[in-house]
Amino acid sequence: HDQVADKEFQRRVLLGRLTRAQEDERRRLALELHDELGQSLSSLLMQVREGEGEKASALESDILALISNVRQLAFALRPAILDDYGLDAALRRYVQEMGKQSPLKVDYHGNVKPEERLTEEVESALYRVVQEAMTNVLRHSEASSASIVLLKSDSSITLLVEDNGVGMDAEAALMAHKGVGLVGMRERASLLGGQLMLESEPGRGTLLKVVVPLDEER
Repeated sequence: HDQVADKEFQRRVLLGRLTRAQEDERRRLALELHDELGQSLSSLLMQVREGEGEKASALESDILALISNVRQLAFALRPAILDDYGLDAALRRYVQEMGKQSPLKVDYHGNVKPEERLTEEVESALYRVVQEAMTNVLRHSEASSASIVLLKSDSSITLLVEDNGVGMDAEAALMAHKGVGLVGMRERASLLGGQLMLESEPGRGTLLKVVVPLDEER
């Protein structure tokens, strides 16, 4: 029994290190995209704007589209706002960006104040859970609206992602250990000492709930 527990502990330590390494790499790539490639394209845009005629105008349009694509890609990799201002600000921006790219109506509510920063580990994990959950909503739920809620208490942080889509058999989905990103989301919650719960029935939408304890000594 002790050997099994020790192996599980070692697995979680390694998984935690891997997750941090992935986030560090995403951060580095996002900065390179945004700063280096973005600045190069902006410089090229300035040169094109000095030209005249239809060709210059067409090039300007193409470069503006490229700059927009680079910014979106950098944001998807790891938004700088997550590191600079925290999870609440990042989720507000995420919903704004989603509103530009999808007909799905998404709203966000949170009570985390700017001065109440969570640990980088918690912020990163919950942000990724939202990304994965919303990917599922867009791909599988056929929903017309969704809601993201972030609630902080003295002892825990609760994340809710709810949609009005076609729903699913929640128990079967959780027991299947595959598909729709649930395994990854559950693993992220577990690494933080938290729990993931899924409430859904066919035809009645889906509610994903993650509760993470805010224990500084964990």
